[in-house]
Amino acid sequence: MTPYRQNMGEVRIVSTSQDRKKVELHARVDDEWLVMVVPDGGYILGLIIQACNLVQASTSQSEPLYLSAQFLGASSVGPCAIQVNRIKTGRSYCNLTATLGQKVTQSVLTAVDRRETKYCIGQGQVNLHVQLIYGRLEIAKHPFGPFPASTNHLTFAHPSGLSRRCPISIHPSKCTTTPFDRPFTFKRRLVQAVDPYYLAKMEELVGDVHTGDVDLGGSGFVWGAWYEMIDEDEVLSYSLVSFLADVSPALLPISLASRRDTFL
Repeated sequence: MTPYRQNMGEVRIVSTSQDRKKVELHARVDDEWLVMVVPDGGYILGLIIQACNLVQASTSQSEPLYLSAQFLGASSVGPCAIQVNRIKTGRSYCNLTATLGQKVTQSVLTAVDRRETKYCIGQGQVNLHVQLIYGRLEIAKHPFGPFPASTNHLTFAHPSGLSRRCPISIHPSKCTTTPFDRPFTFKRRLVQAVDPYYLAKMEELVGDVHTGDVDLGGSGFVWGAWYEMIDEDEVLSYSLVSFLADVSPALLPISLASRRDTFL
């Protein structure tokens, strides 16, 4: 049960092709970051982002600007292999693809008389396929000089023209710590404070979730909360943002939850 930052630090490069377009990395899916018994999707995606960060660290395109992910199968606790391919590299951007896979070696009969699958390092079964674009976030124009996004200076100026404004409707100090309603095994690693504004917005959307002529599937749900990692040595990183973005509730408003059976 390893802290997030420490687990991400285990990702390492093991081989690079001669033309430096293909890189293999090894990592470990830890049993601390599960939803019941399955690794959290945002956490698995964080391993891929960490791997790509290592591959791009020595280049001029070292920051992730875009990604699209396809989850092809559930991952399991244990070693995994990550393959990163540089598809096209230009002056400003680099296109990458990355896959995370686990190779099944054998099945053994456990003491409780059930079959348990063992995994070893290898690409055997690909569980996640990701397309990414790496580049460099712009430097914010600030009255007191430039502040690169990586220096962690506190400023009202946005570190990049691509960044979004945080939709603060209620100050974090006014939000109440909220227990998790999903079977997360990492509950002791972070706390959440749900923004009441977004809970109200979810209820407003209840009558507008059906398929329409303009927006397939209706307008959907919105969600917002404040999160704090409890371990003192945790730092905000791209891989951590991926994990936190996936730490959401069941996304079912209270008024709909009471009628859950009607949607099954």
